[in-house]
Amino acid sequence: ENFQYMNKKIIYTGAFRFPIGDAAAARVLNNAKILRELGYDVVFISFGGEAREEDKQSDGQYYYQGFQYILSNDIDLPETKIIKRIIRFVFSGRKALKIINKNLDNVHTIIAYQPSSYFTKKLITLCKNDSIQLITDLTEWYSPNEFPGGAFAPPAWLNEWNMRVTQKRVKSKILISSFLNHFY
Repeated sequence: ENFQYMNKKIIYTGAFRFPIGDAAAARVLNNAKILRELGYDVVFISFGGEAREEDKQSDGQYYYQGFQYILSNDIDLPETKIIKRIIRFVFSGRKALKIINKNLDNVHTIIAYQPSSYFTKKLITLCKNDSIQLITDLTEWYSPNEFPGGAFAPPAWLNEWNMRVTQKRVKSKILISSFLNHFY
């Protein structure tokens, strides 16, 4: 779970399925290609996805299109009990945080894709303590009706709190829409 370093290192992390798993994986990969052209070395710590055997290098690490990736398995594990699903939703990113904390040497920036309030707060503290820049990559502000139970359920409340309060604490953002750009 250690990754090699060049000069300016960026950890790109969040609830995407890397290397090939969802639209978010394609988005962060394309953003990383731009960052690489600007001279940064980007390492992915993906909450989900599948480590592909063809990506495994002789050092035991996984690389896709020249980017190292580590899977934290914060998502994609089946869970039928509703309480455990809610706990996983609220504390999404716990496993990724452990990996990040072991790999902070020479890290310049952490970019968190669509992070929860819990994950963002932990990253704010970590980045402040280690003089690392934090950027959040926000692509969606979920409507309350997209959550089980709608506007009357805790997941919807947590989402609103995250977007209205927690995300405002992060100064640097990559935003996908003019609505988000105007709000922040």
